[in-house]
Amino acid sequence: MTIQSYLATNPAIGISIRSDGRYEIKNSEIAIPSDQEVQAILDATKSLKNKSPLLEQAWRRYGAQDNEDWHSAETCFRRAFDLAGGHYGYCLGTALNFLERCEESLPILQEQAVKHQPDAMSWFQVAVAHEKLGQTDQSIYAYRKAIELEPDYDLAWFNLGGVYWNDEKRDEAATIWKQAVAQFPDHELAEKLQSEISFIFR
Repeated sequence: MTIQSYLATNPAIGISIRSDGRYEIKNSEIAIPSDQEVQAILDATKSLKNKSPLLEQAWRRYGAQDNEDWHSAETCFRRAFDLAGGHYGYCLGTALNFLERCEESLPILQEQAVKHQPDAMSWFQVAVAHEKLGQTDQSIYAYRKAIELEPDYDLAWFNLGGVYWNDEKRDEAATIWKQAVAQFPDHELAEKLQSEISFIFR
């Protein structure tokens, strides 16, 4: 039996402009989007809510709302990325992941995770891109990196087990999923796993 791993609906966060110097490039001008361009980006993010509780929670961090349209988001995030780079790479890369354009998203997300915003959410999207490209070892590494940075990242735990399962590494999958269910017993995926493949918990 094949259980597809759960790819989280993780949002394109990081659209706010910060004054920490991240746009500064030596001997070059600083490109900051105009108020009109920033508003266009914010308007686009309104189309990315309501995919999951995780998405809704992260959107509260940046104030986006309404429905979902990853094509519109990709257009606006690419414009922002071309103008300012930096943290906009996460936004663009995440949109590309949802559009199944992972060969495009991966180098952008890798730079994001290593250089611009090396946090659990960045590594999670790197893992998603690798997983969709069938790059199992790299996906496992990135999911483990996300968990290392944020041990309570529930979807990273469940997805990691899914990667092992789909690679027919049943013992590794069972070990990870048992840990995930013990750590997040009320999560919807904990209930799903115990219902559909209960034998691994015996």
